[in-house]
Amino acid sequence: MAVREAKELFYQHNPYPGKALENHNIRIGHFAAALAHRAGLGLDSDLLWTGCYLHDFGLLVNGTKVGLPELDSEPLYLRRSWLAVRGLVETWGLSGSQQEELRDILLYNHGFLPQRRIAPIAELVRKAVHVEHSRGFIRNGLSRAFCKGIFRDHPRLDLTPILLDFARIAVLEDGPAQLLPMFFPGPSISRD
Repeated sequence: MAVREAKELFYQHNPYPGKALENHNIRIGHFAAALAHRAGLGLDSDLLWTGCYLHDFGLLVNGTKVGLPELDSEPLYLRRSWLAVRGLVETWGLSGSQQEELRDILLYNHGFLPQRRIAPIAELVRKAVHVEHSRGFIRNGLSRAFCKGIFRDHPRLDLTPILLDFARIAVLEDGPAQLLPMFFPGPSISRD
């Protein structure tokens, strides 16, 4: 199961104490699974949880940490997330189509608008990120009670150091020009 390897990778590289970042991943997984159920879509649970644990991975690693120096020249952390794991996923037992779906999850999870030609599971994760980031204000059809229960069961805890690092990495290190493709991705985000 790929999710086991994804979790190990996440735990190995997560520099933050406590469960704040892991709870973030878990909430997104629950919201995406509920959105799939609500839409009557079948869901590859292993792939979903793999993507949720790795969706912000590019914020946690640099080329030195994962032995890929070329990673350091990639200015967009969402692409770093994919580039850091794409060589590994072949050993995780994911089919070619599952690898493409994981790639879409990692590249498009922060987009504000729906994307054409991305895997349906990636679109579910994108919508789940909206629920998470808005603290349930944007629910994409999920009930207020359900969202409240997920936030209760997997509390936000103190995300301050994580959010400060996100701002430092995404704005200062990657550069403000990278915010546009992060939130409004176009074809150039998926170049390999």
